[in-house]
Amino acid sequence: MSAAPDGGDRDRAVVGVIAGAGDLPRLIAEDRRARGLRYLVCAFQGAAPPWIGDHPHAVVRHEKPGALFAALRGAGVDTVAFAGAMARPQLHPLAFDLTALRLAPRILPMLRQGDDALLRGL
Repeated sequence: MSAAPDGGDRDRAVVGVIAGAGDLPRLIAEDRRARGLRYLVCAFQGAAPPWIGDHPHAVVRHEKPGALFAALRGAGVDTVAFAGAMARPQLHPLAFDLTALRLAPRILPMLRQGDDALLRGL
């Protein structure tokens, strides 16, 4: 999507904020809310920031990307922003949902190359 000089396209986007630690995800959410723009804050179970309840949000397990994708689709999200620091979680393969199992052959080699390779590959 290309942004108009006045930010028109950007303002019409429904932004999914994948929230990590720090102030940035909260600042993005507060800015979207203050400007009356649509957004959804997503966080991972065990790492959800305390302010998340003040915003439209979804909290999901790392092993359940299907739940994350469903929440993003359900909110009409068309743009995703990863914001804030995230530690690599301890994953529990027995908790993987069907989406995780389908993605595993593609994601596991990227994980071996590092976090940056994973984010670029997604």
